[in-house]
Amino acid sequence: MSSNLYSIEYLEKTTQLLKEIKEKSYERFLNIEEGHIADIGCGTGQDVINLAQLIPGNVKVTGVDIEDAMIRKAEELAQGMEKVAFVKANVEDLPFDHEALHGLRNERLIQHVHDPLQAFREFNRVLKPGASLVIVETDWSSISLYCGLPGMANRIKDFYANHNVANGSVALELDTLLLQTGFRDIEFNVYPLVSHSLQQVIAFTRLDYILAQMLERELLTTEEHEAWNKTLQEADQNGHFALSLNLVVATGIK
Repeated sequence: MSSNLYSIEYLEKTTQLLKEIKEKSYERFLNIEEGHIADIGCGTGQDVINLAQLIPGNVKVTGVDIEDAMIRKAEELAQGMEKVAFVKANVEDLPFDHEALHGLRNERLIQHVHDPLQAFREFNRVLKPGASLVIVETDWSSISLYCGLPGMANRIKDFYANHNVANGSVALELDTLLLQTGFRDIEFNVYPLVSHSLQQVIAFTRLDYILAQMLERELLTTEEHEAWNKTLQEADQNGHFALSLNLVVATGIK
């Protein structure tokens, strides 16, 4: 992940916006009484901490992330928690033995993975038979922006889906990836997020950063960049700004 976009501050803000979706993603693990579960791409570790506090039994919860800064922050937040651990590793080569885990979760991770199929193979490898895999993913191809400037919404959607991350539309492929790697009893829940606040949208989608990146990559002219920012501000101030975006919670059983 780009540290400029997916910073610790960004993850902390988006955690507040995703409460209901996060609670849904925890459900499959709450009845586990003992064993080991993992949160892959754990970021600052808040979900690892939440799971460790919610699961009543003797269950170890390990967070995995590729960024040193995320691991350090997660260890700081979880200091003194006996059931919690954090390790640095890549999703395509997880640091767990074959069939070692009783559950596995990841959130907004697969969109950043260059080989999603290999990641799903790793999920299958490390899970015990009958264990649950839970995936929370953003469908950037679903983004709709309402602000009154013709052509702006489609160009921003294209950047989110095809240029901002490795796989901006991967939410649409999760069922195929689950089936290809041997998961069964697949379930999908779709959560539309709607906001009429430009400030909230910037906190969640980093729209300001996206516009700056489009300018830097010459996908916007300087004049367009200035006009778009002005249009967004005016729409927000005058009460006719809105953005909608779908998030998906997908589950499967090995």
